[in-house]
Order: sequence, then C-alpha cells, then structure tokens
Amino acid sequence: MAASWFSTLLGRRAGLPTSLRAMRVVSLLVPLALLAILTYLDHRRLLAEAHADAARLSAVAKDHARNVIETDLLLLDRMADRIHGLGWTETLAQGAVTQDWLRAMDERFAQISALQYADATGEVLLRSDAWPASPVRITGRDWFAALAGGAQVSFGTSLRRPQTGVLNFVIARRLESADGAFLGAAAGSILPDYFLDYWRTLTIDGRVPFALMRTDGQILIAQPAEIESLRTFAEALLPDAIGGPA
Repeated sequence: MAASWFSTLLGRRAGLPTSLRAMRVVSLLVPLALLAILTYLDHRRLLAEAHADAARLSAVAKDHARNVIETDLLLLDRMADRIHGLGWTETLAQGAVTQDWLRAMDERFAQISALQYADATGEVLLRSDAWPASPVRITGRDWFAALAGGAQVSFGTSLRRPQTGVLNFVIARRLESADGAFLGAAAGSILPDYFLDYWRTLTIDGRVPFALMRTDGQILIAQPAEIESLRTFAEALLPDAIGGPA
C-alpha cells in the first residue's frame, strides 16, 4: 500500500515524463534537507548557548568561592596575630577574654560555624562556641596532620560534628614559633550550606552541578550530592582548586 502511494506521488502511474518525476523528487527532498540543516544549526546554537551559560555560572561560582576562602584566611591570620608571642599557658590565662573575641568573630561571618585553637599535641584549647572548651584531640584529622608536617594552610574533608550533627569542613593555619617550630593551629569550621544556598540562587531549578574541591581531588562540597563523578564536575566548574590538605 505504501509503495503504491509513493509510486503515485512520483507520477509513475500517471505516466509523467522522467524529468517531471525528477522535479517532484527534488521538490520533496529540498525541504527535507533544509529542515535537517536548520535543525542542526539550531542544535549548534543551543549547545553554544548552554556552554556560554555554564562558563558564566562557573566564573560567578568561582569568584564567590575565592572571595569566601580569602576572607576566611584573613580571619585565621587575625587569630594567629591575636596570640602571637604568647605561650599556651598565657593564652589560657586570658581564655575567657580570647573566647569572647573568638565568638564575636564567629558571629560576624555567616559561613563559619566555629573557630578554635589547638596546641601542637592536637588538643583543642579554645573554641568560639564553648567555654571552657571540651577536651578533644584532633591529631587524627587530615588537616592537622598536614599542618604538623609543615603545611602553612590546610583544608580538611567534610565531616559532621558529633556535638551538633552539622556538616562542615575545616580551614586551618599553622601556628609556629620564631624558629619555625610547630606550636599548633588556628582553625575555622566552614558550613557547606553557605555555598550550597548561594549556588541555588544561580539557577532557576537548582539542578546545575557545582563542586568545590582540594588540589588532591578531594571533594569538599557538591551540588547535587548524588553526582557520581564529582571530580569531573568540580574540575569543569572550579578548575583552580582552593587547596590541598597540605
């Protein structure tokens, strides 16, 4: 049936000359070819627009992350300056005053959940959210081990605080004596939700993937969290990673 309809359309049963049948075939094929070309060009345009949007969002997200991290590092510098030249005994003698200062700094920055000082043994001596600080040792944390090994700045993996269940990751600065000996760490716990909330404002449905990673490929934050190949998305969106564990 279909073959009979197609033969009639070409004019074979009507006895049309070959030239007219050829013109009829061309009249059918040319619109189809034009439609195919237009579809291809439109697809190329949509892809180009998608790539441009992704590049724009990547640049905005990267600038925001860089600004936040730089602000946090400046705060860690202030923490180091606050106790510069003091031993831990003298620092603890002023503990209530220093803790008040830590709490004030903590409350100024929405991305921070807590600030803390730890000595060279890994014992947390002062925290912005508790006075006196609970007896906790952090020698097993990757960021503290990196600082003890000589790193000046370190980023820890995302973990949930057992006290609150809140997910955060740590940015920490090495504290050292005038001769370079390791004295401990000034550290800030950063809330991933601060980044996630901002990333959601960049798109209508919040489904565009973003990720923040260390230079060793460790993911600190990702949206959406269920992305299987997180590192691929992170490298694409934030190619200049914020820093490794060391």
